[in-house]
Amino acid sequence: MFDAWETAENRCSPRDVRRGVVVCCTVFYCALAWLGKAPPRAAEPRAVVTNSLGMKLVAIEAGAFWMGSPLGEPGRRLEERRHRVVLTAPFYLGAYEVTQQQYARVMVADPSEFRVGGAQAERVTGEKTGRFPVDSVNWHAAVAFCRRLTAVPAEQAARRSYRLPSEAEWEYAARAGTDGIWSFGRRSDRLTRHAWYRRSSGRRTHAVGQKLPNSWGLFDMYGNVWEWCRDWHSADYYPRSPRQDPAGPSTGDARVLRGGGWASGAARCRSAARLRDPPAVGDPDTGFRVVMVVSERESAPGADTSRDEPTGSAALSSGRSRRP
Repeated sequence: MFDAWETAENRCSPRDVRRGVVVCCTVFYCALAWLGKAPPRAAEPRAVVTNSLGMKLVAIEAGAFWMGSPLGEPGRRLEERRHRVVLTAPFYLGAYEVTQQQYARVMVADPSEFRVGGAQAERVTGEKTGRFPVDSVNWHAAVAFCRRLTAVPAEQAARRSYRLPSEAEWEYAARAGTDGIWSFGRRSDRLTRHAWYRRSSGRRTHAVGQKLPNSWGLFDMYGNVWEWCRDWHSADYYPRSPRQDPAGPSTGDARVLRGGGWASGAARCRSAARLRDPPAVGDPDTGFRVVMVVSERESAPGADTSRDEPTGSAALSSGRSRRP
């Protein structure tokens, strides 16, 4: 046996040894990543723009990814059929969820329950909630916020417009180049480092940006508040979704929310998890973040986010959902 080992060793050049070490390390690292034990991915430097409201928005490049979840993923639902999606245009996405302070500056109102004078003020006693995500916002109010922010003179001068992300844009950004359960791996016990959810939230929202971001510099993509997307919801949309720039069904009775909230379990905070609510409903675990589009033309694209937005008080009214 020892003679055979010495013979094999004599046949190996230093280059062969180095190659063997590289292969072994690669296999070991991949195994750790699958188990969720790999070191966190280093943050990728990305351009960040701060707008006139003080909102930080991260540049997201165009690209392709696997949307939905594979068979066997814990918590998977049938509507999450995995399919390839290509996003052809870059965009900017809010590094944080829209805060109570930002929302009030634009809308001159704050529907949030987790604030002084709110329905759940006792849960945030002594807290400065201006940096908490705005909550209890329905889809129409989120769209109205985007339109009003687009109309701000400083944003007009910079040719910047705002809208809600499409469902595909949201998942692409949440995954940040990964295709697992979460952007940080598969282990649910690590979710507390990245999200305010059922096990870590204390049954309330928290100031944005306190948990770890994903590798693209986006905070609170999991937990804190569910985030509205532009799309109508349909449980059977994925099988017929276009490969390129899917925009969701043309009509429906509920809009898509993503990311999970402070009351959600780990399974509902997965990158692929979907939720639906009527657009007139705004629950205390519901908020949003915005997409910014910069135009080289006088008329900025993306401002007309929906023909369904009501005007006046209807845009600010909030109901309650019966979520599945």
